[in-house]
Amino acid sequence: MTLQASAAMPENSAVAPDDPSRQEARMIAEAWGAGVSLWEIDFQSNRTYRLSGGSGPLSLDPRAGTSPVARWGASAHPEDAEEASLRFRSHLAGKTDDYDAEYRIRDKAGSWRWLIERGRVIERAPDGAAVRMVGVCLDIDACKEAELGLLRKRKHLEIALESARGGMWDLDVAAGEPRHTDFFHHMLGIEGAQCREPLLWSSRMHPEDGPRVREALKRTIDGAEELYESMYRLRHADGTWRWVLDRGRAIDRDAAGKAQRLVGFIVEIADPHSLERQIIEIANREQQRIGNDLHDGLGQELTGIALMLRGIGAQLRKEGSAAYFDIEDVIGLVNVAIESTRALARGLSPVSAERDGLVAALQALAARATERYGIPVTFEARNAECLPFEETAATHLYRIAQEALTNALRHSLATAVTIVLSTSAGEVQLQVTDNGRGFSSAALEKSDGLGLKIMRYRAQMLSGNLAIGNGVGGGATVRCACPLDRSAESASVTSRARRP
Repeated sequence: MTLQASAAMPENSAVAPDDPSRQEARMIAEAWGAGVSLWEIDFQSNRTYRLSGGSGPLSLDPRAGTSPVARWGASAHPEDAEEASLRFRSHLAGKTDDYDAEYRIRDKAGSWRWLIERGRVIERAPDGAAVRMVGVCLDIDACKEAELGLLRKRKHLEIALESARGGMWDLDVAAGEPRHTDFFHHMLGIEGAQCREPLLWSSRMHPEDGPRVREALKRTIDGAEELYESMYRLRHADGTWRWVLDRGRAIDRDAAGKAQRLVGFIVEIADPHSLERQIIEIANREQQRIGNDLHDGLGQELTGIALMLRGIGAQLRKEGSAAYFDIEDVIGLVNVAIESTRALARGLSPVSAERDGLVAALQALAARATERYGIPVTFEARNAECLPFEETAATHLYRIAQEALTNALRHSLATAVTIVLSTSAGEVQLQVTDNGRGFSSAALEKSDGLGLKIMRYRAQMLSGNLAIGNGVGGGATVRCACPLDRSAESASVTSRARRP
């Protein structure tokens, strides 16, 4: 019995529950519900039979009818056909256990869509020639476009970093040396075989900076610091030293909390005192864009997939199919992916990810800090529920609060922290206070750390000022005050200036 014949069997045929025809018919229904096209090739008759009677999600069957290989070749994308065909022929020749390929094919509407196709020869002649082959074909166009979209965003980020004289890097901790994008080599005037030197990064670091940089990196790897950050010198091919700012974050940790992999960016800085603008211009613009795309793009698509799977699961449960439990497992994995995507979006674009803007973002920041550090962090909004801020201005205030809160939780030995956002007499005030040991006299006098510089720069962008000090009853206070109308105006001007 061919697959085509079994697909045509009437639904109400009188057959036993365990009859192979009934089992095959049920498999047809399940495949149809999941959007999967099943096919069988009879190489002796040179025909392909389709399992389901419908036309499938592509409005075509890429291997249906006579001369299946020729018909497929006429519809497959020229850039993908050669590789897919090579894999197909390799399996027919018995060189691989199965056939597996991703490619684009033109549907009846004339559009290119991505498929994943898998198959296996199930019958061979005595001489090894393929006689029968079965396989499945699944439309993965939406997932593939999401994947390609993320790759395009990464490329955009690389271009933006290179425009600001910066590049990206990826560190496998076990390997010991980070892998940099091409800009790193251009920045140091390195060409040809020099680009493949095994200790390229560490060997070109200034001897005076090396211990400090390695210690900062070790603290992040060990989990003592969440963010790696260092400013140091690298030797150019012409023998001169170039200042760079290097920042990164662990994206994979083992059960003990030790980082297995870090990613980050490195920016060349001609003047170390002007690096604030370079950091913020790159980080804000790209983080907000990628965060929005993750939340509104990939997150929504994953939600749609979860809903579709629930519909399939309901049908399978109604039919009493054991595959229902597999669908439930897949739904669980998709839901985890949705939550991960939303968490990434909140980290990259925290204000836009929250429905109620800055107030909701600060409330969420306090809640997450309390959960993570085990120290109560409270947030109060006083007449600040409807601030006329654009997203850029709100993000500046959020990052100031985030930096001040992080410092308090990590360095002050505080047991409680309070964040207050308030408005009064045309001014918005953000204040972060703790009950810890406060700032030392030396820290108040020097106050030139990178985090503090960036907070001050953000306050200046809002036409405001930043003040740090110790409270009357002890503990530290970080306070940012800026004109309410000037803040909104500043954000609007900045946003317009950045539009292409």
